[in-house]
Amino acid sequence: MRPAVVIDRSLLTGPLWHPGTGAQPSYPAAVQAIGWVVFGTAMMLVVLHRTAAKVYLNALEARDGHRDPGASWLLHRDPDPTIERLRRRRLLLLIPAAVLTIAGVVLLGFAPR
Repeated sequence: MRPAVVIDRSLLTGPLWHPGTGAQPSYPAAVQAIGWVVFGTAMMLVVLHRTAAKVYLNALEARDGHRDPGASWLLHRDPDPTIERLRRRRLLLLIPAAVLTIAGVVLLGFAPR
């Protein structure tokens, strides 16, 4: 019985690309499409983060009289449970937005043109 798919053994054992032996392989076109989806998702999260940040800063201003939480808002909890909930919502939108923005730029930057 003959196998359904025959793969050349050299494809399985040899290097896919070696510097200096020819053109560097490019990403498939699907990577660019994935990059646009990732980048678009990141931009939606950025808009949601902006809205969450406004609500958080308004609550902070109503309590303390200022809108500047400083850099410590990323790491330190707020004693007020309502403002802490708003801080966590903002943080849960900020981190994925930042990661997806970077991933989208990388995917789009290395995709074929």
